Amino acid sequence: MKSKAIIIGNGEQPPSDILKAAVNSGVFEIICADGGYHHAERLGIVPDIIIGDMDSLTADEVSVLEGKIAMKKYEGQNDTDVEKAISYCLENGISDIALFAVTGKLIDHEISNIMLLFRYAPHLRIRIFNSDSVLEAVTGKISRTTGAGARVSFYAFGSELQVKTRGLKYQLPDEKLIFGKEESTSNLSVEDTIFFDVSGGYMLLILPLDKNNPL
Repeated sequence: MKSKAIIIGNGEQPPSDILKAAVNSGVFEIICADGGYHHAERLGIVPDIIIGDMDSLTADEVSVLEGKIAMKKYEGQNDTDVEKAISYCLENGISDIALFAVTGKLIDHEISNIMLLFRYAPHLRIRIFNSDSVLEAVTGKISRTTGAGARVSFYAFGSELQVKTRGLKYQLPDEKLIFGKEESTSNLSVEDTIFFDVSGGYMLLILPLDKNNPL
């Protein structure tokens, strides 16, 4: 079992070139969360395993796939298929997860999947990749290389944070970030590398997708 995994959900179409390049690198376990298999099939990707309650696959599809691809059915409706796939990763020692096709389509599923970043960030590295952005939950002192002129947004979720930044057009020298009251939307990097010092909890950080070095 590899230490990194890609989970393909059943949301909007993932960035195909980036996803296929990551799959072809051979360093990721490839996991489809139930109906995420349809994205994989369209892109010619053969997953290592399909996980979920299998309600997004037809009986005929399940019958055909059972003899070709490992499948693990999780019963119950207390968690989504994406979370079932994350649980599988934790059970198997995977510590770095890239989520694809988990935004778009149903807004409640999109919000739920973003919340997963906060739920699992204390346990592993987990990021969401969509067509133009990368989302992650961060805390402590971190740096990210974006290049100057990149759009940078960040938000407190569920708690009051104390945030310091460096390398942004609109700096936070040492300010509170409060859920629903204070945030930073479409800030801009003015240096190649930007820095954050976050205390009091986790912050949602949204950066542009670097198509030359995405994962």
